[in-house]
Amino acid sequence: MEKAHKVELTSSYDDWLQIRECFVKSFRHYALYKYMIPEERKRDAFLRKYFEANYDVTVGVGKAILLSIKAPVSASSGDRSKDTTTTSSRTTTTNDTDDKLKIIGGVMFLLPADNDDWGWMVKEQEPFDDAYDRHGLEKISPEGLARLKRFAPHFSNKFTSLSMF
Repeated sequence: MEKAHKVELTSSYDDWLQIRECFVKSFRHYALYKYMIPEERKRDAFLRKYFEANYDVTVGVGKAILLSIKAPVSASSGDRSKDTTTTSSRTTTTNDTDDKLKIIGGVMFLLPADNDDWGWMVKEQEPFDDAYDRHGLEKISPEGLARLKRFAPHFSNKFTSLSMF
């Protein structure tokens, strides 16, 4: 019987690195990011730092949760030995008879505000801007960061409530 996909709450930074790579692969050709970072050779590095900065401001400080989405590794995708770990395609097993699972995506959910106010825990743009500076987005693409900041009030701190594969 074929094993189903799994969605799991995770706090593992190793899982985050794999999820981040899924995000980068998913968004590298997305029209908005192609506009933001027109230089294709810089886009992946920019997206990696962008997602890392967003992780730091949300999941990293407990204002969001991270879910990993895992799928069975099929025989056609190559034979990976038990307990094999790589940066972009780690497989997990619980014992020798279980099917292997690979992280294929993830979801970041912003947590709701913890007071009587409505909305999300992360409402201000400043923590995102500070994280973008710390992660060196301007060094990768000054034009990309400028465009990101123009769009930021519209989507930057809202993206984390969406699922990304």
